[in-house]
Amino acid sequence: MSLIARAQRFIVVHPKTGVNTLQAFVSLLKKKPGEFTYGSSGIGSTHHLTMAALKSALSLDVRHMPFRSSGQSTPALVGGQVEFSVAALPSISGFVKSGQFKVLVSNAPTRFTQAPDIPAIAEVVKMPEVIKTFHTTVIDPVGAGPGRIRQGDRARADVQGRQGRRSENRLVAHAWPSVTGLSDVAGTALGV
Repeated sequence: MSLIARAQRFIVVHPKTGVNTLQAFVSLLKKKPGEFTYGSSGIGSTHHLTMAALKSALSLDVRHMPFRSSGQSTPALVGGQVEFSVAALPSISGFVKSGQFKVLVSNAPTRFTQAPDIPAIAEVVKMPEVIKTFHTTVIDPVGAGPGRIRQGDRARADVQGRQGRRSENRLVAHAWPSVTGLSDVAGTALGV
């Protein structure tokens, strides 16, 4: 088994909330319990688990609206059907740039190299249970012979060795199309 990358998620809000920081948002949620709904890419997804950890740690009363994917939850946030969401950076970056979303915080212990202006949750909330990054791993099949394992190890080392060319996420998006917004375990980005 090889740890390939850690993935951060971001808490984003619709502009109609009128908040610009996580602290202001939590204050708003506590003033109006049960009135806000967040969207996720499905029950048990990293998006859902990120918010569930924050909800539990801060005793928030919010509703969850699970969608089948970010392809559904992101338009729901754009259209105002939900007031906030947890999302991966690639699925929201265009909406953030256009002002349709406001990113409050990432769920990680440190700032994301591709979004250094967005605070990490560890800077804002001193609660380790809400600091969540999700790991991408490769697991060799049971019974894989030494040759298969060496082949996989060489391929993974080759991918991680390409860090010298620093265009983050392009290699990850090319090699694993459904997984983006990743940084490698060495603390620098996978890149080509």
